[in-house]
Amino acid sequence: MLQPSPRHTMVFRSPNPMGATYSPEAVFNQPSPLENYNLFDGDCALKEAVHREGGGWIDGEARKLGEVLGNPEIINLGVLANRFTPELRTHDRFGYRIDEVTYHPAYHDLMRVGIEAQTHSLPWTEKRSGAHVARAALAFLRHQIDEGTSCPLTMTFAAIPSLRLQRWLNRSVAAVRVKSIPSWATNGSAQRRCVMPSSFSLKRLRDSPAFYYLVGGRTEPETPFIFSV
Repeated sequence: MLQPSPRHTMVFRSPNPMGATYSPEAVFNQPSPLENYNLFDGDCALKEAVHREGGGWIDGEARKLGEVLGNPEIINLGVLANRFTPELRTHDRFGYRIDEVTYHPAYHDLMRVGIEAQTHSLPWTEKRSGAHVARAALAFLRHQIDEGTSCPLTMTFAAIPSLRLQRWLNRSVAAVRVKSIPSWATNGSAQRRCVMPSSFSLKRLRDSPAFYYLVGGRTEPETPFIFSV
């Protein structure tokens, strides 16, 4: 109820017949953190859809991933990866140009979780009916922890069939042994200020016959602007 104070201002005094006191820092109207649970087991709609569309055989792996993702430490990785954005280092401490982008370790840990769950490759390595449904279920679970790392994982997944159709690429690129792709070789794109070239050249990446990047542009001819596995 409202009562006048000695200074004639109105203050709120809650009637409390039990005489209990409440701290201003006490939080009593919020739920506890959603953690230590299985994301897959707790999603009835997702489980029903996976079985209905022919991907029920992924239940075991989905349940395993759901358990991992419900861990407080993994959930916190998503928080850290978004709180600490990528950092551009244009020069090293000696003044040499390096143009290096560094990511928080949480970002790499989340990439590892996605790759180990085959969210970047499952339909291309499992020749089973419902493989795309199964992969979609795994990706849906992982998306709930972090969306930033979903970009390179999804682009890698989508790039495989396109690369296999490119006859002008090296055979080892067209075959794309997705099981052997290390984490640093995921597909992605980078944009720099340059004029769209009329032709591209192909350069090897890390002296490997299986990995290349495309270069071109009249203003910056050696600037790679599309990276591909």
